[in-house]
Amino acid sequence: MAIVTFSNLTTLIDRTDRTIRKREDVAVAILHRAITKSFDNLELELRRLYPDALGDSTLIYRSQNAASLLRQLNAAMVVLDPDQAKDATKTLDKLFSDAQVLGVDVSAKSVEMVDPVGVTFSPRIPIEVAAVAAEQAVNRLERHGKDFALKASSAITEGILQRWSIGQTVKALRVSTDIGKSQAEMIVRTETLSAYNAGVEIFCDENKIEYVMRYVTADDRTCLVCVGRSGEITKLGNERATLHPRCRCYFSPFQKAWVKAGVFDLKAVVAQTQAVRDAHETPEKLNPSRLAPFEKGLEKRLPVLWRPGMEMPFQSNAKQASPDGSTPEPVSHGGPSKSDPQSSYKRLIEKGEQIAHPMAKRLVDIDLELDNAKAAFNMADIKLDRAAIKFGDDVGALFKSDAGIAYDLASDRLFRVQGIRNTELLESMSGIRSDLISANAADPDASKVKINKGATKDLSEADIRASIETFSRMTGGRGSRLLAKVVMDDDRAWADDETGELNIGSHGGAAEKAVKTLFHEMGHFLEFEDPKIANAANEWIRSRATGKLTSLREAMPQFDYGEDEMHYPDHFIDPYVGKVYSDRTTEVISMGMEYLASPVKMVELFNADPGHFHLILGVLKND
Repeated sequence: MAIVTFSNLTTLIDRTDRTIRKREDVAVAILHRAITKSFDNLELELRRLYPDALGDSTLIYRSQNAASLLRQLNAAMVVLDPDQAKDATKTLDKLFSDAQVLGVDVSAKSVEMVDPVGVTFSPRIPIEVAAVAAEQAVNRLERHGKDFALKASSAITEGILQRWSIGQTVKALRVSTDIGKSQAEMIVRTETLSAYNAGVEIFCDENKIEYVMRYVTADDRTCLVCVGRSGEITKLGNERATLHPRCRCYFSPFQKAWVKAGVFDLKAVVAQTQAVRDAHETPEKLNPSRLAPFEKGLEKRLPVLWRPGMEMPFQSNAKQASPDGSTPEPVSHGGPSKSDPQSSYKRLIEKGEQIAHPMAKRLVDIDLELDNAKAAFNMADIKLDRAAIKFGDDVGALFKSDAGIAYDLASDRLFRVQGIRNTELLESMSGIRSDLISANAADPDASKVKINKGATKDLSEADIRASIETFSRMTGGRGSRLLAKVVMDDDRAWADDETGELNIGSHGGAAEKAVKTLFHEMGHFLEFEDPKIANAANEWIRSRATGKLTSLREAMPQFDYGEDEMHYPDHFIDPYVGKVYSDRTTEVISMGMEYLASPVKMVELFNADPGHFHLILGVLKND
């Protein structure tokens, strides 16, 4: 048998990680949409009823009005309604089941790389395990929903008593909704990796494989605890693979006999582990003996079989093949080299970063406090989950316990810091947007754009013209110069560079969505007018891609995309950002401009994808 360098296995696991992330992204997007829909329903009812509740001037009447309003809003104050909870359970059940199967399949492939006859059993996956995990995950979300209802009630009551505007009250509620979305993402990403690694353990148990090796993905979620354990070999069942919320650690089967036979290269493991450690600025803080958040009930870790830095164990006397000790090259997708300093998209991002630099300086201390608040909240959440087993359905007693009180304190702290950050971001985005609008005069031809009567279904002609003028000012006239007519010929919006027509689409009377769509489609005209921007957008997509071209329908099955609509996958704010066309136009600029339709949407883009945000600012300032 030929020696297997660790780079072969890391390539397999990296590819697996990209696959899992893509599936996680779909599930997170579905949950986020459900939570957003619930919040939108609450906001709609609140905006309808709030003015009457605020009407009486005396404090006692306002207090009575607040109580009456809360009774009317009670049904709307949920994170997931029963139908949404049922759909979420199905989505997560499928995700966790697929992750378990993938854990078995990848384990088999990794063993076959080393020992082609080493796989003797193809284990059956107990489907009820994934179903239970999915149900527990949704129960956690619903428990967070009850906490959201308490906080929402408090915010609405305070708003009426303090005579806040409806905008102030909605902003306070939105922070709690953001926490709910963050919790949904944390649950999905943590439990999916747990399901995958459960599949690995099932495979190892069935095939009498005693040990597993920990592989740590070197990305923005990698913590110092995980880095300190990279490459460790432990006895199966001695410790869990996922060490903390959002952990991206993977177990891989391992046999001592492989090293003795000279077919597995531990020296390459050492080299790869060192590369992961070198990527962190504080290697002196790495302590493999340190307990992880999910191990706080233990006194200490069980002994490991081997970790990088220890003497090479169970070596054979046979001459080892020379390891290359190299780490795998990143997957190439035909785009420009990330290290190319002349890449046009990098220059645009640098310009955008310069524009946003004052805001970034103000966020440094706030973000540090937010990281600490999130860490404290995650630990409180874990302790609350443990306590929930004791209290069962008695949610009131649960939140009166020490764990419940600690959770409330941690969530209040997180609520407060996120509010401070959101306020800072919103003020900064308003300033950036105002500067962009005031920097240029509108293109005089923008007022000559024809607007068909049908196009004013969701937005008045005056509002359409005002939006076109705002866009024109932001871009210095670019994009708007090619626009000749705004029409409404199809429910799905589009832009035509040959006729200059923009189809605004149908939005069911939602003016805000119509403005976003107008900005989106005019973003296409900006790309049509300047091929250099289109080239930079293509470079950027390919530099970010985590895989080859794949179907949008596969990435977002909930939408009716055509079979020919393709995209490059990555962690964009929306998979649609990665869509490409045969004529090399993209959705990068259009999706980015959509989020510049308002300061609130700018905050969303910055939080979800700072690189995309800075790229768009750079495009707007690219003289």
